[in-house]
Amino acid sequence: MKPFQDLPIQRKILVMTLSICGAVLLVALALLIVFQILNFRSNFQRDTETLSAIIANNSTAALIFDDRKTAGEILESLKAKPSVLCACLANAKGIIVAHYGQMADSEAMVQYPPEHQFSYRGGHLLYTEPVQLGSEHLGNLYLSTDYRSMLNQLLQFYGLVMAAVFLISFLLASSLTGRMQKLIAEPVLMLAETSRQVGERNDYSVRSPLDGRGDELGALAKAFNHMLSRIHAQDVALSLSQQKMEALVNSIDGIVWEWNPHSGEFT
Repeated sequence: MKPFQDLPIQRKILVMTLSICGAVLLVALALLIVFQILNFRSNFQRDTETLSAIIANNSTAALIFDDRKTAGEILESLKAKPSVLCACLANAKGIIVAHYGQMADSEAMVQYPPEHQFSYRGGHLLYTEPVQLGSEHLGNLYLSTDYRSMLNQLLQFYGLVMAAVFLISFLLASSLTGRMQKLIAEPVLMLAETSRQVGERNDYSVRSPLDGRGDELGALAKAFNHMLSRIHAQDVALSLSQQKMEALVNSIDGIVWEWNPHSGEFT
């Protein structure tokens, strides 16, 4: 694999553009996912609290009359909420009147937080909702929801979204970079081609057509053309001087030159 500095200019531009876009996109998506996770956590707690309040309000009569059948039917309505794992309805003495899902023992009931508070245990969200009639405390509703499973579904969804966004962004960035890099790469290649022609043919009359640009490449082309102009002028002057010398030598071909060793002069 070639080092980065040895890659062609077009490849360098593509790599740099994709690297910058990828880094920015990664940071943006990471922040978005963190925000969505926090937002999901808040919404999940609010939904659990609302659901618990509804069940608790509907259970007041069942606790007052100790109607276990009605209490059980009320808790059975939680089947419509797949995230709910289990629920227990206990009276003011702590005796379980009805339950939904797996039956909670006394040790499990201790894990539940105080009233109106949340607790996360083993990927489950535990919540305690008091059942009241006015100011009279009738009992408590204990609710356990599958927070981890719902969060994993959210993360899987955002993982697919992130992969799709990265793929689309990569293809779009590659396409746009391939078109836009011609604005930079082609002038450089044209200047390199002019240099190659000068080097191969020793023709200093060649000029770069980029000297009309107003950017750095235009300034470079102007300096390059100015250098070629000076070299060309010197080359023309040297050729002319050589022609004059050859003409002078040919015109005095019959003259014999003598060198005086004492004075070091030709006569």
